[in-house]
Amino acid sequence: MGAALITSALLLTCAASLRAQDDDVMRRVLDLTRPGPEHAIIERLAGSWDVEMRTWSEAGGAPLLTTGTAEHAMVLEGRFLDMRLACGEGELFSASNMMLGFDRRTEQYHLLVFDTWGTHYLVVKGHFSTDQSSFIFTGSDFDPKQDLIVKYVVRLRLIGENNAVLQMAVEDFPHVREKEFTIIEQRYTRRRGTPR
Repeated sequence: MGAALITSALLLTCAASLRAQDDDVMRRVLDLTRPGPEHAIIERLAGSWDVEMRTWSEAGGAPLLTTGTAEHAMVLEGRFLDMRLACGEGELFSASNMMLGFDRRTEQYHLLVFDTWGTHYLVVKGHFSTDQSSFIFTGSDFDPKQDLIVKYVVRLRLIGENNAVLQMAVEDFPHVREKEFTIIEQRYTRRRGTPR
């Protein structure tokens, strides 16, 4: 009877210990699902913006300039920034929807880009440089129609509270001498009287 009582006590102690470990693991996992301090950096871009967009079709060429507006809003309880942009008119009209977030599991920022320039999407990942006050992303995309891997570098620089610049470049692009060729630059100016 004494051995059975001791065995029962040991089993209960082990079960309680395992439950405490499970609870600790669950708390850590749940903590990773919540926005962290990195999301506060993303939130600095929330608000209404006027945008000047420059696009280049060839390295060293003159850019095409269009203007438009952007609305950026934190969504999903502060986990992501939904960035919607519309620029130009008529045949020069273009629009994009980007999602900016931070994955606390991998400790990387990521930018998901959809736009009217194609039926595909782009995912780039990276970090935030406090020295440059910039998000710096890299990624690649395979174009099966051209049998081509396109490598991208995207920089999103915060300039104070009311300005930002997004630059998208391609690296090692065929028939381009420059190592990095900027294809898009978007200059954001926060609209007066609109809060973050």
